[in-house]
Parts: sequence; structure tokens; C-alpha cells
Amino acid sequence: MSLTGYEEDVMCKGEEETSDHILLRHTKVVKVVDRTAIVTANAETVVVKPPGLQEAINAEIAKYPQGRSFVRPSGTEDIIRVYAEASTQDAADSLGNSVARLVDKFLGFSSSS
Repeated sequence: MSLTGYEEDVMCKGEEETSDHILLRHTKVVKVVDRTAIVTANAETVVVKPPGLQEAINAEIAKYPQGRSFVRPSGTEDIIRVYAEASTQDAADSLGNSVARLVDKFLGFSSSS
């Protein structure tokens, strides 16, 4: 699997930072064969293509309290960025890793073999 660890706290548009607010974490970058194989909608928070990926992401999200995750393709490189948040940092990291594995399964180099 071609995963690159990358962590960055990001605020989503319209969010305010509070002491009890969990920041959305940019947790992983997945190298893929072709970044254009993923199509998103709803401000890049919902995967439309490939079929089944969003449903798999939703199933992972459901395992985490206050879980949220989305993926988006890079505009210039064959990579997919994974963002995740959950009730704890460890849970957010675990969710991000799970979603990154799903992206690799659907779009990564291992899927092209």
C-alpha cells in the first residue's frame, strides 16, 4: 500500500475553533494510479465515483463516535488526501488509516495489479 503519513489540522469553511471543538485532521495521502478516477460532489465531501467507495467510507465512519471523514483528489498529483475527525485524536487517526486503506483498495497501486 502506498500511504504517506501526513498530519495537519485544518478548519473547514464556516467552522469556528472552540476549546471543545475537534479539528478535522488531514491524516493521510494515498498515492494512486490516476487521481481523476475519483469524482466528488457536495464541496468535495462525498465520493460519487468509483461506485462503492462512499458506502465503504460511511461504514467505517459509523464505527467512530462523532466520526467524519472525506477524501479529495489532488489537483496536480496522483494522490488522494484523506481527512478524518472523531471523538478522540486516536480515533480520528484510526478512522483516517481505515479510510486510507479503502482508497488504496479502490484506487491505489494494489488495485491495478
